[in-house]
Amino acid sequence: MKPQLRSILSILQIIAGFIILLFSFVAIVPLPTISGAILNMMIIEGKPYLLFISVILLFLPFARTWKRWLFPIISIAILCIAPVSSYFVIRTITQSINQSFGKYVKVSSSFSFSDYCLSPAIDFVPQSVLTKNEDGINIDFNAYFPETNSQKKPLVVLIHGGGFTSGDKTHMHQLGQWLAKQEINAISLNYSLAPQNKYPSQCKEVIASIDYCRKNYNRQINFDKIFLVGASAGATIALNTIGYLKNQSDSNAIGTLNAIKGVVNLYGITDVQFELSSQFKSIYDLKNMIQDYIGVEKNNFRLLPAEACPLLNKGFCNKPVISIHGSKDNIVPSEHARLLHVILTQNKIPNLYIELPWATHSFEHPLSGPSGQVVRNTIEFFVKN
Repeated sequence: MKPQLRSILSILQIIAGFIILLFSFVAIVPLPTISGAILNMMIIEGKPYLLFISVILLFLPFARTWKRWLFPIISIAILCIAPVSSYFVIRTITQSINQSFGKYVKVSSSFSFSDYCLSPAIDFVPQSVLTKNEDGINIDFNAYFPETNSQKKPLVVLIHGGGFTSGDKTHMHQLGQWLAKQEINAISLNYSLAPQNKYPSQCKEVIASIDYCRKNYNRQINFDKIFLVGASAGATIALNTIGYLKNQSDSNAIGTLNAIKGVVNLYGITDVQFELSSQFKSIYDLKNMIQDYIGVEKNNFRLLPAEACPLLNKGFCNKPVISIHGSKDNIVPSEHARLLHVILTQNKIPNLYIELPWATHSFEHPLSGPSGQVVRNTIEFFVKN
């Protein structure tokens, strides 16, 4: 190769390594904007393109300076933090579930590097249900049921996020597919969005969807094992549904409450009065979200209904709870999950808190990423056992 051409390629190699290094820092530094939060999520949880490029740059022979190795090596080290950390978290999941809930999960779990690198698609077309019950309550969900139904299987109710004002049932599509593949029934709900629709409309729709499944899928679903899984605003709705059911005295509500065996809280708002978490800042105005959702002015949050305040209403939940939250979440700070864990523990309610030091918000997208693999393994073992 001509020296002049080698010199040009050498400079390009070093420049490319430096640019990749700058992007790699996004994996450890949360960016203080919405676009930045999305970029954080893409680099940490998406396909490891930057890691692939870093490895290629490391072995390109053009540059002969020490910078040839320095930039790619630092990038590789940074980009490996999330998958390697996920590997160790997943190895301890069964032990953590056993200790927290007195279960006896014998199946071991491991991080799949092939899934992380390749993000294999699951070919599964859900069944769509759109109707109303006899009281006019909306029932709108996608059903992910295993193809083989030799015996009744648990039901997982998936509730999407979106700040209560946006989002839809397709946001939980990957998780629904995964659960069906693991022979677990799942439904992913649409609920009426705020601010046009206030609490407890969303909780009523969750309950109506469960009732619909009880009437129409009795041969497929074990209605003694129902789990609520919510992401962000959906997690708040899941926790609120337990509180709402506890305030109902009719036999149907009591039966549904007894059938729910646990809640999975993925980075949800739990301190809806913000009395304990107010010092932790978000790039969103979370108080405005709660105001839109519940319909109480943010200056009068002391008037919020007790069952809608999962953190401070100590008797809200007698159900096992798993909370998974990212330390770098600058939309819903992880203090929400930490404080919930403390109060549940004080009230002797079985619960498990898994904090992901590398993760930001919406970390289960895609489900094959480091955080997504923690989520899918945790839910599978929690539900099956």
